[in-house]
Amino acid sequence: MWENKDVTSALSTTKTIRDSAIVLRTQDLGEHDRIIILATRQRGIVHAVARGVRKSSSKIGARLEPFMLVDISAAPGKKLATISQVVT
Repeated sequence: MWENKDVTSALSTTKTIRDSAIVLRTQDLGEHDRIIILATRQRGIVHAVARGVRKSSSKIGARLEPFMLVDISAAPGKKLATISQVVT
C-alpha cells in the first residue's frame, strides 16, 4: 500500500512524465487497452495504461512489448499514468 502511495505522489508532481523505460509486463484491459508495467530510470516502477494499443491501426502497440527499451511520455493519473507517446 505504501508503495502505490509513493508512486502516485511522485507521478502527481509533474504534468507530463518523460523518461526512458523498460517494459516489464503487459496485461490486457478491455477490448482495446493494455496496462503496462515499466521500470523507469528516474521514477522506478510505474504502472500505466496505453489506450487503443490493441487495435489493428495502433502505431505504438508493437513498441510496448515486454523487454523493449522505450522513451515514454505519459500523463499522471490517480492510480495509473496514461501513455501518450512512445519512441523506441
